[in-house]
Amino acid sequence: ESGAALGVEAITLAQECARKEKIDFYIMSLDITNAFNSGEVDDIMRVVKSITSSQAETAAIMRTLKRRLYLPGVGEIEVEKGLPQGNALSSLIFCVLID
Repeated sequence: ESGAALGVEAITLAQECARKEKIDFYIMSLDITNAFNSGEVDDIMRVVKSITSSQAETAAIMRTLKRRLYLPGVGEIEVEKGLPQGNALSSLIFCVLID
């Protein structure tokens, strides 16, 4: 099953449980425009360094952010802004940034 199908199944099950227990059940969806594209890598790293003293964690996050190359057909450039979408660390880093 896909992640989306499992998510729908989990929500449906939660709704059924709430109905049986006669409790309120709410779902909220939040979409922040350009959320993953807006942070400068240096700013993101400043936040990361403020919450961890582990050099290994900091280095892993830095590699995730800095080792992204875009090939526009003319050459390679290093991406200096945003979080890589689809990367497991990106959601976690984003949560830290908005906290």
